[in-house]
Amino acid sequence: MVAKHELRAKFGSSSKSTTDYLLLRCHDDNGTISRLFVNETTITLLQFIQDGGYNETVGAVEGYYTMMAEGQGLLAPIFISRNGHSSIVSINLRFNAKPSLTDFLRDLHKQSKKWDTWNDTYDIEVFGYDITVLDVSDFCIRDLERIEYIALPLALLVLMFMLRSITLVLLPIINVLACSAVTCAVMYPVSSYVIQISVFGPPIMLSLIIAMSIDYSLFVLMRFKEEACNGGSNTDAVNRSMLHAGRIVLTSGGVLLATYIGLVVFPLEFIRAIGVSAAAGLFFTIVVSLSLTPALLLILPCFRVPGIIPCIKKCREEKPINVDDLTKSLFFRSTHYLTSTWWAVGICVAGIVVMFPFIFAIKDFYITMDDSQLYPMGSDSVKAFDDLKEDWPAGLLMPYNVLCVADTGIVSSNDFFNHTNALAREIDAIDGISANHILSVTFLAGVEMHWDNGNGLELNARTLLNGSTPLGRSQLGAAYRGLWDAYVNNDTTAAIMKVATDFDPAVNISDFVNTIRPLLERYSNDNYSYYLSSSFAEQADCVDLTLKYFPYVIGGTAIVVLVLLMVVFRSVFIAARVVVTLSLTLLWVFGFATAVFSAGWFNWASGKLDDVHGLYWLGPVLTFSIILGLGLDYDIFLFSRIVEFRQRGFSDRLAVRFGVERTGAIVTGASPFVRLPPAFHARNSTQSPA
Repeated sequence: MVAKHELRAKFGSSSKSTTDYLLLRCHDDNGTISRLFVNETTITLLQFIQDGGYNETVGAVEGYYTMMAEGQGLLAPIFISRNGHSSIVSINLRFNAKPSLTDFLRDLHKQSKKWDTWNDTYDIEVFGYDITVLDVSDFCIRDLERIEYIALPLALLVLMFMLRSITLVLLPIINVLACSAVTCAVMYPVSSYVIQISVFGPPIMLSLIIAMSIDYSLFVLMRFKEEACNGGSNTDAVNRSMLHAGRIVLTSGGVLLATYIGLVVFPLEFIRAIGVSAAAGLFFTIVVSLSLTPALLLILPCFRVPGIIPCIKKCREEKPINVDDLTKSLFFRSTHYLTSTWWAVGICVAGIVVMFPFIFAIKDFYITMDDSQLYPMGSDSVKAFDDLKEDWPAGLLMPYNVLCVADTGIVSSNDFFNHTNALAREIDAIDGISANHILSVTFLAGVEMHWDNGNGLELNARTLLNGSTPLGRSQLGAAYRGLWDAYVNNDTTAAIMKVATDFDPAVNISDFVNTIRPLLERYSNDNYSYYLSSSFAEQADCVDLTLKYFPYVIGGTAIVVLVLLMVVFRSVFIAARVVVTLSLTLLWVFGFATAVFSAGWFNWASGKLDDVHGLYWLGPVLTFSIILGLGLDYDIFLFSRIVEFRQRGFSDRLAVRFGVERTGAIVTGASPFVRLPPAFHARNSTQSPA
């Protein structure tokens, strides 16, 4: 963060910009890009910027054509790939300009598709960080539409089958609409004035609202039907439903709410934003489920009407529930073996045997910062980046920046040049770094520059910057002055050194950052300071900080859950048992994730897994809350019914069997409601095979 502050202080608005690219590429793998086509496409791009009124949005356009037009022929070839197969055009964009960066990128993406149809020999594609983020945002919006039009109707069909009443099914729909409206109304001012919500926040929030609204409605309504069939007034049925099912909803929702509130502890704003949006959605889901649902059941008598779905007569008849009917249930009969001591021991042993290889695989657990796992499958930006990597090293287009600051003077001095060149030589010695890929005003792709050798005719920076000398008037002089203007700030107190890696800079971030930072600290002194200023370095810092906080979040959440369960069930043993079973669940999930993403056990299942060498660092942080919350959700629901039957005088074994009978169908029916919305989001939004 210090480097980011220094960059903005020294370079001002130039540090508030970003870069995206046009990729011009031959269809034929062995073909060569035409310089004429590159020039014509660049001219078309410049005309599009002019006609579209994007002059304030676009800071600069650089490519083969612009370099040649500016008389910098020596720099022009760097925009053509070494194999001559493709060319790139760099587009520098300002963040706070009008029209907005987003408007420009959407328009450019649309126009590039149009330009691409003009020539069958070449492809024109847009790529870059900003267009990829835009694709992620668009896919998130499409996911919300899929949830609304596909997942929600499917969930309601299952709910209708279980409740066997069209009128009762209206309640979850009302709950979803009420929760969504209230949550969005609350989050609008929060996102505008308190915390910026990332593109992942709304889909997660809406998924939770839909899933848990239906989940909790099913708990309450199934209990309402059971109590209503046992006789008594509508008020008594609602009261008994809320006494039992309402307590479950409050306990389960409270635990899940605590897990998402735990995300607010993290120092990263976008993780806190996800935690805030998810917690807000869940909070209002609990409130609506415990207030609006019973109120509607009491006020509107239509919800007491028996089921009216066309089906066999037995489905439509509502009968009081008795013990004899329960013993005939499939779930009751299936628990005969589960409650047998030897069968229970055998099942536990078999489960541990199956789980053990995956739990053991956790030793290979590896966290990666390769954010390509977040990119939308099949998006144009992902395809463009894949095409790019066939001709260009990824590190050349996403270099690390070393900010060189002259604390007591200016960069235009022999001492600064000599000191910075010594640093460049040591950076060159790092594995994965080539001298040809280090570029600054002091070190030109392996060639050390000096400020002034004492002879105006010799090749040095001072001579090249002087347009009145022969060297200054040459193409080399023009190119060097362009480099100076781009890499040195206005008061010449700071310069930038770009370091391009031979490897993908998004994959081995931590290793490189941990290597180069001590080197920069060693070269910093009273006269000069060096900072690693790069989005990758910032990401590495964020990940390290997040993973540092993660164990405390896990421990704090576990303590909160343990205390909450002890208060609700008034038993230390029950709370401890839940912690043990949840620990096994977490080990199983992350062990299986290790086998898929890190150990490569399932690479045979999908070719995409060959390029995956670790689990994206954000995955464990977010899935921990989901696993913990949902694992406790059904556990609390099942165990509450077991405790209820035990308090009614049944033996331990019968209490377990009756508890499973009463909750088995509900848990089985409710689980798709929780899984469908996130499943649509995961399947359609990211490249991750999971």
